[in-house]
Amino acid sequence: MILENAEKPELTTVRSFQRSCPVNVRWAIQKYGTLLMERGAVVRYGRKLLVNPNLFMSWLASKEAK
Repeated sequence: MILENAEKPELTTVRSFQRSCPVNVRWAIQKYGTLLMERGAVVRYGRKLLVNPNLFMSWLASKEAK
């Protein structure tokens, strides 16, 4: 079943996202990986980890506010 109007999340590799992110993404995934996966900010596809930049940055902003 194909959803035509469904939002498609923008996913990118950790390496390419790391270039534009102000924090160490690999460390954040290592420390908070389970939480990031629950929120959909990080997705595992086989051995590859993909990042949804919008969700990751909103998670980071909520983390800094505490």
